[in-house]
Amino acid sequence: MAQKGCRLVIVLLRLYKQRTACAISPFTICLISILLSTGLQAEDDRISRLRNDINYMCSQELAGRDVPGTGGDLTADWLQASFREIGFTPTAAGATFYQEFQLLMSSVDTSKTKLTIILPDRMVTLSWGTHFYIFPRKIGNYEAELELAYAHYGIVSAELDRDDFAQNARGKAALVMNGSGNIQPQRAGRHGMTPFKAAAARRAGAELMVVMYTEDDELWIPPYVDRKIQESTGLLTDLPDSQPGFITVHLNGTAQMPGDSAGSSLAEDVFKVLVANSENEFVKLHLKLIFHKSTIHIGRNVVGKISGKTDEFILFGAHYDHLGVKQENEDGNLVYYPGADDNASGISVLLEISRLWKSRSQADKGLLIVAFGAEEDGMLGSKFFADNLPVPQGKIIGMINLDMIGRNGYASMRALRQGSVEPDPDYAALFYSAASPQLSSIMQGSGISANLHLDFKPINNFRFSDAGFFNSIGIPTISIFGGFHSDYNQINDRPEFINWEKLAKMVLLTDKLLLNFSSATEKIEFDNTIKAKSAVMRY
Repeated sequence: MAQKGCRLVIVLLRLYKQRTACAISPFTICLISILLSTGLQAEDDRISRLRNDINYMCSQELAGRDVPGTGGDLTADWLQASFREIGFTPTAAGATFYQEFQLLMSSVDTSKTKLTIILPDRMVTLSWGTHFYIFPRKIGNYEAELELAYAHYGIVSAELDRDDFAQNARGKAALVMNGSGNIQPQRAGRHGMTPFKAAAARRAGAELMVVMYTEDDELWIPPYVDRKIQESTGLLTDLPDSQPGFITVHLNGTAQMPGDSAGSSLAEDVFKVLVANSENEFVKLHLKLIFHKSTIHIGRNVVGKISGKTDEFILFGAHYDHLGVKQENEDGNLVYYPGADDNASGISVLLEISRLWKSRSQADKGLLIVAFGAEEDGMLGSKFFADNLPVPQGKIIGMINLDMIGRNGYASMRALRQGSVEPDPDYAALFYSAASPQLSSIMQGSGISANLHLDFKPINNFRFSDAGFFNSIGIPTISIFGGFHSDYNQINDRPEFINWEKLAKMVLLTDKLLLNFSSATEKIEFDNTIKAKSAVMRY
């Protein structure tokens, strides 16, 4: 860094002499050198602090920072100590910076979870594993008997001129085929993927979705689904009062229908009625989803504040948890998910900016700082926080969230998969509430001093982000994201792959945004009738 500073001094002096065509006094040279070396030293110190914070968060001591779990508890303790050291004020009674919430852990009871297909002439009960799987994200027993509605491949796309749910799926179980049929997968893109089909089915009013697999192979399902089978009976984490959510059933269409002496497959028997027979005959589905082995644990958000000149606050957050331990080797060493970019990077910048704000004179607006727990389990910490704000919602003028901001990144997963170009070391996406167009002025010029390549994206929903719950309750929201990379949710998301110069620029960018928020003289409105073409934030 010192060599870089010396080269910069020489370049500046040469430019100065060329422009002025006159001699430069020794005093001027000395002054320029001092200013540059001071700035470079400050940057070195900042990167050193960012590096130290991330290295500790990725250490074996914290072992992936799972919440609930020992690593997550230790991380929360460290954050509380850091909040005290910086000089935050607690928002809770007493001296604690913790906002505690209950977490329910439970698993699917496969012996009691039943799926029955009701044909016009008979009903058959299918077996977990042989015939079907369910990979729920929420904990909640569910039972319903529904008519099955055939929705082809479940593709909904204006570009493809397709709406497979155009026929009435409301109140029914929507049956879709796996894949994209006669549409090439690259052309179908995300519309051929199960999560996007499920979202389309839900929008169409379906009660649940059934994906039928008819490929004749040993697994009967694609590898990406096969990987989830190992976790299908594992423990899930949720808030205690959660509802079941939208359910997707994965159905083995190649398996022989139980009790069918002719040896027909499940798909053949179902489609015989759904497609070939008259409209007076239909197929019903009865699903009973049961959970067991339920236990209650404690999760923690770590919350503090820096007061401003007024009683208004900017909510400033990032999640601290990650995926925990993958396995333990025979030698006792843990193989765990470090989560350097996801999201030690966001926490490190949150702490660094908080140090900056405490070192300055009081700003107009205060900061309400929160390190969210249990993000990896469905943004549970931020959901609880949004439902239990420590200050009146009317006093929160906006929210900035940081998640995965420290790596060279691609603007889309498609660009990542193609890999035809290198990831951009200066890419930063700013997803913001389309319902608050005034945020454009808040963001105006924010990336100039940081020298980042900014991608502004107005959106309606912040999927897979802690920012989502705040946008949903009408708080103008910005979520900063550094781009896609291949180590997302992998054990290779390690500190040595962090772009430290980019992370230091993220400090400048976020600090500028917060200052712009603080100095805004007009109320930033939130009008949920304003919609953007891009529906959601996608990771």
